[in-house]
Amino acid sequence: MGKFFRRNHLTELNDLNEVNTMLAERVKQWTKEWKQEGLQEGRQEEAK
Repeated sequence: MGKFFRRNHLTELNDLNEVNTMLAERVKQWTKEWKQEGLQEGRQEEAK
């Protein structure tokens, strides 16, 4: 039981690290999208 628990625990930690990495990348993408949306909205306001 001890080996299974440790292996399972390590798998869970690895999964959490992957989720953390994935979220960090997603936040970068969201930030870029928000900036682009803001720029586009600003241009639309200038055109009025």
